[in-house]
Amino acid sequence: MHVNEEMKMAASQAFAAVAFRPVTDDMLRVFNLKSLSFGRHYIIPKPFDRRVFFEVSTAVAEAAVSSGVARANYPGRDAYRKILEERYAKTIARFCA
Repeated sequence: MHVNEEMKMAASQAFAAVAFRPVTDDMLRVFNLKSLSFGRHYIIPKPFDRRVFFEVSTAVAEAAVSSGVARANYPGRDAYRKILEERYAKTIARFCA
């Protein structure tokens, strides 16, 4: 697989976008925090923040398609997101069984 600059830029922008959004309640509980927002002590998303998986994967896939390096058929943002959610759920089920 070829990773180009467009895909790298899409990944970094999606990663940063997650950091600017409010931290989810489940992440606050995992890290035993009452609140957390972008700033001096929070410049990148917390480890295991599932939003990173979905947002970065989708952004990179779209960049691969738009830049012409994608080999697989991209089903569109919503369908791709559903595929990712199914894979994520299977992975979680396997590790939590």
